[in-house]
Amino acid sequence: MKPHGAIPHWWNEARIEQALAASGGITPCFVYDLGIVREKIAMLRRALPVGVGIHYAMKANPLPVFVAAVAALVDGIDIASGGELPVAHGLAKHISFAGPGKRDVELAAAIGAGVGSTRAGAATGAAPTAARAVGGPSAAAAGGRSS
Repeated sequence: MKPHGAIPHWWNEARIEQALAASGGITPCFVYDLGIVREKIAMLRRALPVGVGIHYAMKANPLPVFVAAVAALVDGIDIASGGELPVAHGLAKHISFAGPGKRDVELAAAIGAGVGSTRAGAATGAAPTAARAVGGPSAAAAGGRSS
């Protein structure tokens, strides 16, 4: 449990009722105060050295309206799956795509969308896919094997 309890002290009953009413009674109901989100990102930016970028890890909350709000405050979005790409595309200045188990179709979509950087585990066969997508060497050469 958080030090201040399950519900922060600034969330009084009126704010809770307003948030629940806005949700239309749909549960679970996640409520975010974008003022607090802006404040926390600004605090982080002030604490970091000049030139260090801040990326939002979309897997934390892929809700499109939230991603759009946060994308305007950060330097890029990190996506972990091909399913997140359509939400992030067009919102972020920079998109990075990382993590293990990337399928060829996901990598090709990311490269085709101009994703700024990708990282995938070697076991995924990512090197041949990436090489073919950008017109690079043959799959065998891209996979690190020589004939």
